[in-house]
Amino acid sequence: MGKITGTDTKGFSMRDYSLPCRTARLKGIHTPRFFVFFSGWLHARKGFIKVDEWGCMQSGFIKRKQEDFEYYSAKLMEQMEEALSPSRVELKRLLMDYTALNQKGAPSKSAPNKAAKSIREIRAAESGKQEDKLRESRRRELFGEIVRVQKGLETKEVIMEEELLAAAARLRALLSCYCHGALYNWGRREWDARAVPEVSIDNRAYQLYRNWHKEDDDYVKEVIRYAGKAK
Repeated sequence: MGKITGTDTKGFSMRDYSLPCRTARLKGIHTPRFFVFFSGWLHARKGFIKVDEWGCMQSGFIKRKQEDFEYYSAKLMEQMEEALSPSRVELKRLLMDYTALNQKGAPSKSAPNKAAKSIREIRAAESGKQEDKLRESRRRELFGEIVRVQKGLETKEVIMEEELLAAAARLRALLSCYCHGALYNWGRREWDARAVPEVSIDNRAYQLYRNWHKEDDDYVKEVIRYAGKAK
């Protein structure tokens, strides 16, 4: 994960990827860059900006922007959680059916010996073989559905991460302009990338979302991996 590394609410329309529409907006991201630059220049002039031991700038303006991004991330995660809830419920149902079917036992490998068995035994064996075929067919069908739903979830989560990365990049560009204004006031014409605070999507909201579903995601991956080896 990189470090800049970042419509009705029930619908699906973003980029035609079936990602939930966003009601959250990153505040101030479209502020004209001249005003952002001037804010940095003015805040530096008034002593509102400090530089930490690593050369990174800190100020009330920067802190507010970081808090805005955290809020934006939390809202996007909340929307994703709501939009993907039906798919997660469906996935759990499929996994329960798949697990229950596997617990009934593997298909029988023994063929009936017609010379040594009674008609009743032969018919029972043939019936068992037919049940095995039906069970195996159903198992493959369920596995295919599990893979389909899981891939759909992963695709939407990747798009969500792309949205966060794009927002993080826009915010860092805004902070870069702000820091440039501060440096200009301090008479430093050379650019120092260390002055710009990092903006990471790997924040508290993102970690909470991942932790909520880590156990289920790991289990699904294990089911898919095991089934793939069995084939």
